[in-house]
Amino acid sequence: ILMMMLCARVSTPRAMTRRVCASAVRRLRLGPTASCSPCPTWSSPARLGRVEALRAFGSAPRRLKSPIVRKVVMLRKVSLLEDLSRGAVDRARTQRAMTDTRAMNSHYENQSTIDWVEEQVLSRSIQLRMVEQISRRDVKWADLIISVGGDGTFLRASHAIPDDNVTPILGVNSAPNSSMGFFCAATRDTFSDVLDEICDGVRRPFPLWRMRVLKNEEEYPCLVLNDALFAAELPGLTTRYTLCNDGHKQSQRSSGVWISTPAGSTAAISSAGGFPMPLTEKRLQYRVRELFMESVVGEPRVGGIVSDDFSLTSRIPWCKLYLDGANHTISIDFADVITFKTSRTPMRWYQPDRSTQNADFWKPERWRSTAASGSPQAKKKDIHDDKKK
Repeated sequence: ILMMMLCARVSTPRAMTRRVCASAVRRLRLGPTASCSPCPTWSSPARLGRVEALRAFGSAPRRLKSPIVRKVVMLRKVSLLEDLSRGAVDRARTQRAMTDTRAMNSHYENQSTIDWVEEQVLSRSIQLRMVEQISRRDVKWADLIISVGGDGTFLRASHAIPDDNVTPILGVNSAPNSSMGFFCAATRDTFSDVLDEICDGVRRPFPLWRMRVLKNEEEYPCLVLNDALFAAELPGLTTRYTLCNDGHKQSQRSSGVWISTPAGSTAAISSAGGFPMPLTEKRLQYRVRELFMESVVGEPRVGGIVSDDFSLTSRIPWCKLYLDGANHTISIDFADVITFKTSRTPMRWYQPDRSTQNADFWKPERWRSTAASGSPQAKKKDIHDDKKK
């Protein structure tokens, strides 16, 4: 690092030298958590990649500030090995995880992407605040939110964005070999070009609608981006509730109910029998899991579009509402009424390039054909036939 600082001082202007030296000193102070591995060496590929990036930054001409993006908050993913090295579990389990090739490769790939994103942002004279837990204060301060990780990191970043905030968010898939990255518009290879397009105003954010959750008419402070699961606290218990939708009430027993946004319609609710929805859609969708048909009076309501009066009333005292996986949980007591509504304003999201990433997934034909075959109207006849049998 001292040799890097010396080379930078010789080949760069004083202002740029201060930035390079400050970055090097910051890495020394942060220690292992800011490096590519718990014990980095100069011969490791990730370390060499960072050295080359620093040298390229030191020798490159200084880029002008962007009038659109001046301050960036970056939420970085903490890899499994990094979490284990901090003492989350005992040492024996940590050593076993260190021998897992997939976990090691994912860790190095994640750290390499984090370092590359940091250097690219700093090289554009943009103020950077890198955090592991993002808050609403960070969102209010920034002009752009960058999540470096996978879809889980992106979901955590979206939870800090209030309903009335217009700060756009960009997802960077830090480990494409082991992460899907549905919400991620860039990778390590494409981040530089995507950031230039954002700073130049070429790439525009896409409106993405989220979901509000109200318990007994009191709104939960976190907005849901993917889906919510209403179920019993223990997976083996039967969930008893009253479902109200479109003016009809029905008492049911099942394994729970999925409620999703259009963005989450291709996730768990799709596996449960739901249908995908276009991302431009504002309405919500619900789907009952493993309904006990004998408990239903009349035609069973197993899924469809959420109406304005949709609600779930618990009939057992040990229910839970899981928001975007296990990121947020709400305890539901007996007779509590849960309602779901679309967010007041959409979240501004830089979506992936449809021409290069998941091209077949974004085709309009896929949405029309799948939605037609999986819609409640198409399944109504099958449900009626099952009741006859």
